Amino acid sequence: MKKRMMRFLCAVLCLALTASFCGCGMLKTIRENANRPILDSPAEDSLAEFFNTALENTRAAAVDGSETVTLEIGRPSLEPEAESKAASILGTAADTLKKIIMEQKPGSSERDLKSDAAEDTLLRAVDAADVLAKVVRNEISMPVTDENDEQLTDEDGNLLTENKISDNILILTLSFGGAEEAAGDGEDAPASPPDKAVVEKYFGKGADDAAVREELQKVAAYLQLDDYTVDYTSCGINAEIDLERTVLHAVTYEKHFTVTAHLTGVGSFEELGAVTVTFDGTVRTDYTFDFSVDE
Repeated sequence: MKKRMMRFLCAVLCLALTASFCGCGMLKTIRENANRPILDSPAEDSLAEFFNTALENTRAAAVDGSETVTLEIGRPSLEPEAESKAASILGTAADTLKKIIMEQKPGSSERDLKSDAAEDTLLRAVDAADVLAKVVRNEISMPVTDENDEQLTDEDGNLLTENKISDNILILTLSFGGAEEAAGDGEDAPASPPDKAVVEKYFGKGADDAAVREELQKVAAYLQLDDYTVDYTSCGINAEIDLERTVLHAVTYEKHFTVTAHLTGVGSFEELGAVTVTFDGTVRTDYTFDFSVDE
Protein backbone atom coordinates (compact mmCIF):
# COMPACT_ATOMS: atom_id res chain seq x y z
CA MET A 1 0.00 0.00 0.00
CA LYS A 2 2.80 2.41 0.96
CA LYS A 3 4.61 1.66 -2.29
CA ARG A 4 1.47 2.43 -4.33
CA MET A 5 0.91 5.64 -2.36
CA MET A 6 4.53 6.70 -2.90
CA ARG A 7 4.22 6.06 -6.66
CA PHE A 8 1.04 8.10 -6.71
CA LEU A 9 2.65 11.01 -4.84
CA CYS A 10 5.70 10.90 -7.11
CA ALA A 11 3.45 10.90 -10.17
CA VAL A 12 1.53 13.93 -8.87
CA LEU A 13 4.81 15.73 -8.11
CA CYS A 14 6.18 15.02 -11.59
CA LEU A 15 2.98 16.23 -13.19
CA ALA A 16 3.03 19.38 -11.08
CA LEU A 17 6.64 20.12 -12.03
CA THR A 18 5.94 19.42 -15.68
CA ALA A 19 2.88 21.64 -15.57
CA SER A 20 5.04 24.51 -14.31
CA PHE A 21 6.77 24.42 -17.69
CA CYS A 22 3.83 23.48 -19.90
CA GLY A 23 1.16 25.64 -18.29
CA CYS A 24 -1.85 24.89 -16.14
CA GLY A 25 -3.78 23.64 -19.18
CA MET A 26 -1.93 20.32 -19.00
CA LEU A 27 -3.47 19.23 -15.69
CA LYS A 28 -6.88 20.38 -16.84
CA THR A 29 -6.53 18.26 -19.98
CA ILE A 30 -5.44 15.25 -17.94
CA ARG A 31 -8.42 15.60 -15.63
CA GLU A 32 -10.84 16.04 -18.50
CA ASN A 33 -9.53 13.00 -20.37
CA ALA A 34 -9.17 10.71 -17.35
CA ASN A 35 -12.77 9.52 -17.39
CA ARG A 36 -13.44 9.79 -21.11
CA PRO A 37 -13.68 6.53 -23.01
CA ILE A 38 -11.15 6.25 -25.83
CA LEU A 39 -12.99 5.75 -29.10
CA ASP A 40 -11.79 3.36 -31.78
CA SER A 41 -10.54 4.61 -35.12
CA PRO A 42 -12.90 4.09 -38.06
CA ALA A 43 -12.38 1.04 -40.25
CA GLU A 44 -9.67 1.52 -42.87
CA ASP A 45 -12.09 1.04 -45.77
CA SER A 46 -14.38 3.80 -44.44
CA LEU A 47 -11.81 6.56 -43.80
CA ALA A 48 -12.65 8.59 -46.89
CA GLU A 49 -16.35 8.54 -46.03
CA PHE A 50 -15.51 9.42 -42.42
CA PHE A 51 -13.62 12.50 -43.66
CA ASN A 52 -16.63 13.48 -45.77
CA THR A 53 -18.94 13.16 -42.74
CA ALA A 54 -16.59 15.24 -40.56
CA LEU A 55 -16.42 17.89 -43.28
CA GLU A 56 -20.21 18.03 -43.57
CA ASN A 57 -20.58 18.30 -39.78
CA THR A 58 -17.96 21.05 -39.67
CA ARG A 59 -19.79 23.08 -42.28
CA ALA A 60 -22.94 22.82 -40.17
CA ALA A 61 -21.40 23.45 -36.74
CA ALA A 62 -18.47 25.84 -37.27
CA VAL A 63 -19.24 29.46 -36.48
CA ASP A 64 -16.11 30.75 -38.19
CA GLY A 65 -12.96 29.62 -39.91
CA SER A 66 -9.89 30.79 -41.77
CA GLU A 67 -7.91 29.90 -44.88
CA THR A 68 -4.19 30.55 -45.29
CA VAL A 69 -2.36 29.81 -48.54
CA THR A 70 1.43 29.79 -48.79
CA LEU A 71 3.81 29.02 -51.64
CA GLU A 72 7.37 27.85 -51.12
CA ILE A 73 9.99 27.02 -53.73
CA GLY A 74 13.39 25.44 -53.42
CA ARG A 75 16.63 26.80 -54.80
CA PRO A 76 16.53 26.41 -58.59
CA SER A 77 19.04 24.17 -60.32
CA LEU A 78 20.48 25.64 -63.54
CA GLU A 79 22.28 23.46 -66.04
CA PRO A 80 23.71 24.63 -69.40
CA GLU A 81 22.23 22.85 -72.40
CA ALA A 82 25.52 23.18 -74.30
CA GLU A 83 29.16 24.06 -73.70
CA SER A 84 29.19 27.40 -71.90
CA LYS A 85 31.89 29.65 -70.58
CA ALA A 86 29.44 31.06 -68.07
CA ALA A 87 28.92 27.89 -66.00
CA SER A 88 30.65 29.53 -63.04
CA ILE A 89 27.86 32.10 -62.63
CA LEU A 90 25.00 29.59 -62.68
CA GLY A 91 24.94 29.42 -58.88
CA THR A 92 24.57 33.18 -58.59
CA ALA A 93 21.90 33.12 -61.29
CA ALA A 94 19.94 30.48 -59.34
CA ASP A 95 19.95 32.57 -56.17
CA THR A 96 18.90 35.66 -58.11
CA LEU A 97 16.09 33.79 -59.86
CA LYS A 98 14.64 32.51 -56.58
CA LYS A 99 14.82 35.98 -55.04
CA ILE A 100 13.02 37.55 -57.99
CA ILE A 101 10.28 34.92 -58.00
CA MET A 102 9.63 35.04 -54.24
CA GLU A 103 10.00 38.75 -53.50
CA GLN A 104 6.31 39.35 -54.24
CA LYS A 105 5.19 36.25 -52.28
CA PRO A 106 3.23 34.84 -55.24
CA GLY A 107 0.25 32.64 -54.43
CA SER A 108 0.09 33.60 -50.74
CA SER A 109 -3.18 34.80 -49.20
CA GLU A 110 -5.30 34.84 -46.05
CA ARG A 111 -9.05 35.17 -45.55
CA ASP A 112 -11.79 34.50 -43.03
CA LEU A 113 -14.50 31.94 -43.72
CA LYS A 114 -18.00 32.01 -42.35
CA SER A 115 -20.05 28.93 -41.49
CA ASP A 116 -21.38 28.93 -45.06
CA ALA A 117 -17.86 28.71 -46.46
CA ALA A 118 -17.51 29.83 -50.05
CA GLU A 119 -17.60 27.15 -52.71
CA ASP A 120 -14.23 28.28 -54.06
CA THR A 121 -12.36 26.64 -51.17
CA LEU A 122 -10.68 23.24 -51.44
CA LEU A 123 -13.11 21.85 -48.85
CA ARG A 124 -15.01 19.18 -50.69
CA ALA A 125 -15.86 15.49 -50.36
CA VAL A 126 -13.31 12.93 -51.56
CA ASP A 127 -13.84 9.70 -53.46
CA ALA A 128 -12.34 6.65 -51.77
CA ALA A 129 -11.00 5.41 -55.11
CA ASP A 130 -8.83 8.54 -55.47
CA VAL A 131 -6.93 8.36 -52.18
CA LEU A 132 -4.74 6.22 -49.98
CA ALA A 133 -5.81 6.72 -46.36
CA LYS A 134 -4.02 6.12 -43.09
CA VAL A 135 -4.49 7.27 -39.50
CA VAL A 136 -2.29 8.18 -36.56
CA ARG A 137 -3.43 8.48 -32.94
CA ASN A 138 -1.79 10.43 -30.12
CA GLU A 139 -0.20 8.04 -27.66
CA ILE A 140 1.26 8.15 -24.17
CA SER A 141 3.72 5.77 -22.54
CA MET A 142 2.18 3.96 -19.54
CA PRO A 143 3.75 1.53 -17.03
CA VAL A 144 2.88 -2.16 -17.32
CA THR A 145 1.55 -3.45 -13.97
CA ASP A 146 0.36 -6.75 -12.56
CA GLU A 147 -2.93 -7.52 -10.80
CA ASN A 148 -1.53 -5.92 -7.62
CA ASP A 149 -0.71 -2.69 -9.45
CA GLU A 150 3.01 -3.41 -9.15
CA GLN A 151 5.04 -2.21 -12.14
CA LEU A 152 6.62 -5.06 -14.08
CA THR A 153 10.21 -5.29 -15.28
CA ASP A 154 11.97 -7.29 -17.96
CA GLU A 155 14.68 -9.89 -17.31
CA ASP A 156 17.28 -7.12 -17.06
CA GLY A 157 15.33 -5.21 -14.43
CA ASN A 158 14.16 -2.45 -16.78
CA LEU A 159 10.68 -1.09 -16.10
CA LEU A 160 8.18 -2.19 -18.72
CA THR A 161 6.01 0.40 -20.46
CA GLU A 162 3.43 0.30 -23.22
CA ASN A 163 1.97 2.95 -25.51
CA LYS A 164 -1.73 3.67 -25.19
CA ILE A 165 -3.97 6.02 -27.15
CA SER A 166 -4.30 9.17 -25.04
CA ASP A 167 -7.26 11.07 -26.54
CA ASN A 168 -10.04 11.08 -29.11
CA ILE A 169 -8.17 13.05 -31.76
CA LEU A 170 -7.63 11.30 -35.08
CA ILE A 171 -4.90 12.42 -37.48
CA LEU A 172 -6.03 11.37 -40.96
CA THR A 173 -3.82 11.49 -44.04
CA LEU A 174 -5.32 11.15 -47.52
CA SER A 175 -2.61 10.75 -50.15
CA PHE A 176 -2.95 11.09 -53.91
CA GLY A 177 -0.62 8.75 -55.77
CA GLY A 178 0.34 5.14 -56.13
CA ALA A 179 1.04 2.88 -53.17
CA GLU A 180 4.58 2.57 -51.89
CA GLU A 181 6.32 -0.65 -52.88
CA ALA A 182 8.84 -2.53 -50.77
CA ALA A 183 12.39 -1.99 -51.99
CA GLY A 184 15.09 -4.67 -51.98
CA ASP A 185 16.84 -3.26 -48.89
CA GLY A 186 13.70 -3.54 -46.81
CA GLU A 187 12.74 0.12 -47.13
CA ASP A 188 9.75 1.47 -48.99
CA ALA A 189 10.32 2.95 -52.41
CA PRO A 190 8.84 6.38 -53.11
CA ALA A 191 5.17 6.38 -54.06
CA SER A 192 4.42 6.73 -57.75
CA PRO A 193 3.51 10.23 -58.98
CA PRO A 194 -0.16 11.16 -58.59
CA ASP A 195 -2.44 11.37 -61.59
CA LYS A 196 -2.63 14.95 -62.84
CA ALA A 197 -6.40 14.79 -63.39
CA VAL A 198 -6.99 13.53 -59.84
CA VAL A 199 -4.77 16.25 -58.33
CA GLU A 200 -6.54 19.00 -60.26
CA LYS A 201 -9.90 17.53 -59.24
CA TYR A 202 -9.16 18.40 -55.60
CA PHE A 203 -6.61 21.20 -55.83
CA GLY A 204 -7.89 23.01 -58.92
CA LYS A 205 -6.21 23.36 -62.28
CA GLY A 206 -2.74 24.75 -62.57
CA ALA A 207 -2.12 28.29 -63.69
CA ASP A 208 -3.15 29.17 -67.22
CA ASP A 209 -0.20 29.08 -69.62
CA ALA A 210 -0.72 32.71 -70.61
CA ALA A 211 -0.78 33.71 -66.94
CA VAL A 212 2.46 31.83 -66.27
CA ARG A 213 4.22 33.54 -69.16
CA GLU A 214 2.90 36.90 -68.02
CA GLU A 215 4.21 36.26 -64.49
CA LEU A 216 7.63 35.35 -65.91
CA GLN A 217 7.86 38.82 -67.43
CA LYS A 218 9.30 39.70 -64.02
CA VAL A 219 12.52 38.01 -65.11
CA ALA A 220 12.33 39.01 -68.79
CA ALA A 221 15.36 41.26 -68.38
CA TYR A 222 17.41 38.21 -67.39
CA LEU A 223 15.83 35.10 -68.88
CA GLN A 224 13.60 34.29 -71.86
CA LEU A 225 11.21 31.36 -71.44
CA ASP A 226 11.26 28.86 -74.31
CA ASP A 227 9.20 26.02 -72.80
CA TYR A 228 8.30 24.49 -69.42
CA THR A 229 6.56 21.52 -67.78
CA VAL A 230 4.97 21.06 -64.33
CA ASP A 231 4.90 17.60 -62.75
CA TYR A 232 3.14 16.78 -59.47
CA THR A 233 5.37 14.80 -57.11
CA SER A 234 3.14 14.19 -54.09
CA CYS A 235 -0.09 15.69 -52.85
CA GLY A 236 -2.27 15.03 -49.86
CA ILE A 237 -4.77 16.13 -47.25
CA ASN A 238 -3.95 16.04 -43.53
CA ALA A 239 -6.92 16.39 -41.19
CA GLU A 240 -7.21 16.59 -37.41
CA ILE A 241 -10.61 15.16 -36.48
CA ASP A 242 -12.45 15.15 -33.16
CA LEU A 243 -13.88 11.63 -32.87
CA GLU A 244 -16.39 12.58 -30.19
CA ARG A 245 -18.12 15.21 -32.34
CA THR A 246 -16.87 14.04 -35.76
CA VAL A 247 -15.74 17.51 -36.78
CA LEU A 248 -12.53 18.91 -38.20
CA HIS A 249 -10.28 20.93 -35.92
CA ALA A 250 -8.00 21.72 -38.84
CA VAL A 251 -7.20 20.45 -42.32
CA THR A 252 -4.21 21.07 -44.57
CA TYR A 253 -3.96 20.57 -48.33
CA GLU A 254 -0.41 20.18 -49.68
CA LYS A 255 0.45 20.14 -53.38
CA HIS A 256 4.06 19.40 -54.25
CA PHE A 257 5.38 19.91 -57.76
CA THR A 258 8.51 20.14 -59.88
CA VAL A 259 8.93 22.75 -62.61
CA THR A 260 11.34 22.17 -65.48
CA ALA A 261 11.88 25.20 -67.72
CA HIS A 262 14.05 25.76 -70.75
CA LEU A 263 15.31 29.31 -70.90
CA THR A 264 17.82 31.49 -72.71
CA GLY A 265 19.88 34.10 -70.91
CA VAL A 266 19.47 37.69 -72.04
CA GLY A 267 20.81 41.03 -70.90
CA SER A 268 23.32 40.62 -68.08
CA PHE A 269 22.77 36.81 -68.24
CA GLU A 270 23.32 36.53 -71.99
CA GLU A 271 26.51 34.55 -71.45
CA LEU A 272 24.43 31.73 -69.96
CA GLY A 273 23.06 30.79 -73.36
CA ALA A 274 20.40 28.05 -73.27
CA VAL A 275 19.84 26.59 -69.78
CA THR A 276 17.48 24.17 -68.10
CA VAL A 277 16.03 25.41 -64.81
CA THR A 278 14.49 22.93 -62.36
CA PHE A 279 12.97 23.71 -58.99
CA ASP A 280 10.56 22.14 -56.51
CA GLY A 281 7.61 23.93 -55.01
CA THR A 282 4.83 23.43 -52.48
CA VAL A 283 1.44 25.10 -52.24
CA ARG A 284 0.03 24.67 -48.73
CA THR A 285 -3.54 25.60 -47.86
CA ASP A 286 -4.45 25.54 -44.16
CA TYR A 287 -8.01 25.65 -42.81
CA THR A 288 -8.91 26.10 -39.14
CA PHE A 289 -12.39 26.19 -37.61
CA ASP A 290 -14.03 27.75 -34.56
CA PHE A 291 -17.04 26.27 -32.78
CA SER A 292 -19.43 27.72 -30.22
CA VAL A 293 -18.84 26.97 -26.53
CA ASP A 294 -21.84 24.61 -26.52
CA GLU A 295 -20.22 22.55 -29.26
